[in-house]
Amino acid sequence: MKRAWLFVLLAGCGPLWGAGVAQRLTHVHDTTVLARQRGAYACDPLLLAQAETHAELAQLELSAGELVRAEREAEMAADRARQVLAATDRCFPAPAPPR
Repeated sequence: MKRAWLFVLLAGCGPLWGAGVAQRLTHVHDTTVLARQRGAYACDPLLLAQAETHAELAQLELSAGELVRAEREAEMAADRARQVLAATDRCFPAPAPPR
């Protein structure tokens, strides 16, 4: 009986959880676009590719209804996106403001 309630609870939360993953993927997309604009392809193409690939996998899992897998892929995509954005800051530091 407990399993039935758990299933009902998770089924009811599924659309909300999916919306959270979609929102995270939007943020990952925005971050990778910014990283590309800052020269991520020249600085760390592997991290950039990993961020974009994990985001694509998360989208595929989400569209297949695999919420747990989508969440895991979205988390990896977000982590790689943060790393690649930080890498661009190290490779191409912003110029110091004039005095």
